[in-house]
Amino acid sequence: MALFDEYLNLKDFRRTHWLARLRCDEPPELTAVVDALVAADRDTDGRLEHGVPDFTLSNVRATAMTGMLGSRLGPWQIESAIGHGRVGAVYRAHRVDGLLEHPCALKVVQIEMDETNARDRFRVGPKQLARLAHPNIAAFLGSGMEGGTTHWFAMELVQGEPIDVYCTRKKLTIKSRVRLMMAVADAVCYAHSRLVVHRDIRPSNLLVTAEGNVKLLDVGISALLAERLIPERRLANHGAKPRFAAPEQLKGGFVTTGIDIYALGLILHLLLCGQHAFDHVTLAISYMDNVAPRYIPGQMSRVARVMRREEAATWWSSSRLLARSLKGDLDAIVARCLKTDPADRYATADELKNDLAAWFDMHPVIAWPWGIQRRL
Repeated sequence: MALFDEYLNLKDFRRTHWLARLRCDEPPELTAVVDALVAADRDTDGRLEHGVPDFTLSNVRATAMTGMLGSRLGPWQIESAIGHGRVGAVYRAHRVDGLLEHPCALKVVQIEMDETNARDRFRVGPKQLARLAHPNIAAFLGSGMEGGTTHWFAMELVQGEPIDVYCTRKKLTIKSRVRLMMAVADAVCYAHSRLVVHRDIRPSNLLVTAEGNVKLLDVGISALLAERLIPERRLANHGAKPRFAAPEQLKGGFVTTGIDIYALGLILHLLLCGQHAFDHVTLAISYMDNVAPRYIPGQMSRVARVMRREEAATWWSSSRLLARSLKGDLDAIVARCLKTDPADRYATADELKNDLAAWFDMHPVIAWPWGIQRRL
């Protein structure tokens, strides 16, 4: 297994940090396999250090995905595999009836018969998606179920790259990055107005096309807030990645729009200063100890001040000018998003979008804890 071999090649003092990072970045079933191999290696005094046969989860997934090629689900025929996430596999597919010329991204989710909650969630998913029609949200094309346990969702196939990769490759300025996030906030605001909370917003779910348009993906796993359809429920088994999950998600709290506000704050932090708001060890400890990490306001500009010249060039700036741009209103906006208590964050995604627009136009923002702060 490649991951375990990577672990074995590390010095002892680096292995703890590597495991902490793995728990933040990878799904629980994969980290469980690695943990078992690590434990076995310790119990056998290192006799596993020559590696292990490559038979684990990633290979099982790859084999299963290859086996789906050419299969037909509803009117869609699978052409090739795109990737595998925490919820299911995604394929490129086309309609065999010719009603649509363009291919789609087909998300396939296997749900066991006894997983009642999961079956309820995916039964109502198409109703959620049918409500959404926004230029920055990947369009919903249809859904269905095969054999009682295989659920599929056809969505617009977006040709693009993750928003953080795009910003780095294009060396976008702070203003260009803020403009992209204003579009994302507008899409999230629209979804919230339709009673849909995304719950898993991260860079890989925000693709930017060659034309510079950003699209929000994977809204199909959202939970509808309307109590008449699905009552408010706990999130413990939702499976959002800890790196971009809100504190209440890690602790199994209730679904609120504040979850998405927090994720937008984390992505803003990443795009504006090049670093996640929390390091991997902090996130892993928070996840294991069920304690929310606390964000220190002003962290973005402090990161920028010590940035190397070649790093700052990614923003077409110097570390001094970058720190000056981030200090003040942008620091306050991100800090407001990353409040531990959802009640202390922006009340709506629209408020966040308006504050970003206010910063862009050099107007007062409401992010400051004592109210509106005018720039000097």
